[in-house]
Amino acid sequence: MLAFDTLLTPVVYVFFEGYSIPIAYQMTQTYPTGSAKALMLYNSELYTFMPCDNDRSIQSIMQETKAKLPYLSLEIVNMDDRVHYDLTEFIESIRFIDVEGFSTPSLFSVVMAWSLSSRILPDLKAFTLRSIDISGETNEYSFDDAAVMEPIRSEREKDKGA
Repeated sequence: MLAFDTLLTPVVYVFFEGYSIPIAYQMTQTYPTGSAKALMLYNSELYTFMPCDNDRSIQSIMQETKAKLPYLSLEIVNMDDRVHYDLTEFIESIRFIDVEGFSTPSLFSVVMAWSLSSRILPDLKAFTLRSIDISGETNEYSFDDAAVMEPIRSEREKDKGA
């Protein structure tokens, strides 16, 4: 049974390698996660993705520079090309801590964070994801497209030519 305090406290979620759904951090303290590697954390109160660094506290990590997602718009579109969910306002509030050597969020993890925030879990097989990046380029992905799962390249990585 879910602990009552889990429902009342600020929630940090953990994204694990190989898993699409994040787990509440408090639950990882109660139930063993086995050999699953934690990739990043998501603070749902601050709308911030941060690296999993076992050598540093969350407070210490939160002091790092926060970057905006390199997208102007993000929409979940039905098969008739009609916008079903507009995540644009949500992605404007999202930040991520860009630390070299640690994962950045993927578009899929951004959608999962929106799902946690909105309490909406759309049937992803019935929709596609449409994005407009900061260059004005529009892309559309099915949710089983590998590109949706790839970490978003940060401006630091783009500047290095990675």
